[in-house]
Amino acid sequence: MPLTNVPDVKLAIVGVSRDCFPIELTRTRLQSLIEACEKLGIDAVACTTVIENENDAMAALVEAEDLGANAAVIYLGNFGPEGPLSIFAESFPGPVMACAAAEESKDTLIGGRGDAYCGMLNASYNFGLRSVPVHIPQMPVGLPDELAAKIWHFSAVAKVVLGMQNLKVFAFGPRPHDFYACNAPIKPLYDLGIEVMEIGAACRTFNVLVADRRAVALAALLGSWLWIAFAAKVPLNLSACFSLRFLGKPCPMCGLTRGLHAVWQGDLAAATVFNPLSLAVFVLLVAEILGRFILLLVRCTPERWKNIARGDLLLHAALASAYCGYAIAWLYSTR
Repeated sequence: MPLTNVPDVKLAIVGVSRDCFPIELTRTRLQSLIEACEKLGIDAVACTTVIENENDAMAALVEAEDLGANAAVIYLGNFGPEGPLSIFAESFPGPVMACAAAEESKDTLIGGRGDAYCGMLNASYNFGLRSVPVHIPQMPVGLPDELAAKIWHFSAVAKVVLGMQNLKVFAFGPRPHDFYACNAPIKPLYDLGIEVMEIGAACRTFNVLVADRRAVALAALLGSWLWIAFAAKVPLNLSACFSLRFLGKPCPMCGLTRGLHAVWQGDLAAATVFNPLSLAVFVLLVAEILGRFILLLVRCTPERWKNIARGDLLLHAALASAYCGYAIAWLYSTR
């Protein structure tokens, strides 16, 4: 079944030339690069505007928008002006790659002014000074066929970046907005414009976003310590319970983490000893995750989503009530 939420990447390749160099050198090299991209089946078009100054950078942005491009490649046909090309990269709304031309032959070294290695070096510094995220491949200076292969790779990267922008990632345990130390790897998600939500808010927001046909992703983000315990079978000896630490008495949830760990390892007897709810909670967590993934594949009308949201809310209310009953029974049993 073809995926309907995978974006198509249309590349605009923008030539750059320093005004003390012949602009035709960049135009000639740019045309050769476009021909090499066509051989690889890359959907790319060359902007007629060659960036020599800030006004050209603004004109190239308008042209790229008119062409319907959602990703761009900055191509230094010679020692390009790093300021204006960085302005273009900073203002372009999609992913941007930068590369530069190599000298074609020693026979054209004088007329062709050599390669653009020094210009590429200065451009990379300027990107860093402006904190502009630009994809610079390994060995970014090359001949048209060499650069076309790198542009083909960049188009795959751009597809992922464009597809992930404005996503909502639903996560559980530890809560991402409370335990940042356990969720340091989620920073790249923020850099891509992705919002990370804990499971409580996610359950309420998921149906609303899907009803509006927003792009949604569901992720199970376990805390690093919990993942290590499950995957590497490291024993858990944690005492983070507020009640046990400060009141000297365990709470109804005490031992649940160790119980879930025991269920994961297949030791149901130990899980019951740690906490009688271990198996039930484990099953509910698995069902919750699978249910959310299944909902991603279901196409429903907005009215149907509202009914699902109501049922979802009632189910969680019933589970909360059952837990409250268990907690009350536990309190009487410990007197």
